[in-house]
Amino acid sequence: METCWIYFAATDNFLAEKCTKRDIFNRYLNMGYDASEALEYAEDAMKIKIGETKNRGQRRNMLLRDEGRWMYHTIKFKGTKADRLFVEGYVRSRIEHRYSTFNISHIGNDHFYCLNSNVIRTIQREFPMYVEEGLKILENIKEKC
Repeated sequence: METCWIYFAATDNFLAEKCTKRDIFNRYLNMGYDASEALEYAEDAMKIKIGETKNRGQRRNMLLRDEGRWMYHTIKFKGTKADRLFVEGYVRSRIEHRYSTFNISHIGNDHFYCLNSNVIRTIQREFPMYVEEGLKILENIKEKC
């Protein structure tokens, strides 16, 4: 068994800052970006990432460098690669089924585009609960083997 991490990553900490898409747009306008660039950054800020890793520090640095996203939640547990993928998949599925396609859309493997910051705040707040649910299901599977 190895140390595993499931994480929630975003460009802004929506729980702490209580910012909105409009706030992000205005922030970039105030920094001197033109309206189309500011809108592009605001749109990107509406994307969150749910992921897994066995090397939190390395992954954190890559996310920041490649995507400009911070890990705002990381939950540690002991398991295998399959365990990490199971819990990560459960959390993604839970998010997909919690929201309608009007509020959220799954992009690629592990990104979600959220219509507004309230959806992001709710996911950020509920993320630890989703991981805990996935870990309990995983434990039940292991007990049956």
